[in-house]
Amino acid sequence: MEKSEIKKVLNLLYERKLSPDDAFNLLEELVEINKQSAKARRMRIYVYNKIKGREEINIAIPASLAKFGTKFLKGKKFKIDDEELDVEIDEAINEALESMQPVEVETTDHSVTITFE
Repeated sequence: MEKSEIKKVLNLLYERKLSPDDAFNLLEELVEINKQSAKARRMRIYVYNKIKGREEINIAIPASLAKFGTKFLKGKKFKIDDEELDVEIDEAINEALESMQPVEVETTDHSVTITFE
């Protein structure tokens, strides 16, 4: 759990924008998300080509490297078979890391799924 998240909740409580019960519930949720995050060992990215009807990418990386790696992916374009994939992969990975839920991104030609194991 990041300090900034705790500070935000405490500031909202201080500014009376949250009741003590609401602040407590938010902090509990942050702790739970942190526990789920600690359980994930690998992040897996699947890319399915709808036109060819086959999976083109199935890669697993340590979850601990996923957050670090997004810094290098920001704004990058990805190509599969010389075709540019119109997906903000850094945003999709960050969303998956925050929620610990599978994230699916659909384009006309591809389907990208990010999961944690």
